[in-house]
Amino acid sequence: MIRLLVVDDQDIFRQDLATLLSASADLDVVGQASHGREALALTQHLQPDVILMDVRMPVYDGVTATREIIQRYPWIRILVLTTFDDDEYVWQSLQAGALGYLLKHTPIEQIVTAIRSVYLGYCQLGPTIVPKVVAQLKPNPSRPKDDYYYL
Repeated sequence: MIRLLVVDDQDIFRQDLATLLSASADLDVVGQASHGREALALTQHLQPDVILMDVRMPVYDGVTATREIIQRYPWIRILVLTTFDDDEYVWQSLQAGALGYLLKHTPIEQIVTAIRSVYLGYCQLGPTIVPKVVAQLKPNPSRPKDDYYYL
């Protein structure tokens, strides 16, 4: 059984997502949080296996929460699920320790598959996210050699 924590500031979306995920026999939504600080507190208490994390939230954003959770609990897997596909959000989330980045319009079956893969330690990137990550890895001739990014 994969223990999940769902973190999103949109109450209806978060609750509906939790309901849909609970329909999978191997997923157990153990908690829900509306911002990153709440997610950090619930993580300490609930010790989920996987956290579905939104990026832009009040009080404490998802990138900051991801970084802090991974520093304190490196065995917990984080999958970002958001509406924002900005290059900076993608890159910051992955650098903070997220193993995946999906957009909210991803079909529920694919989200469930991604949760299972992230739980096993595999990276999961949505089809529009992959080119953004690859672009960050390509050498830029105008940048000094020591300034390349690595995952």
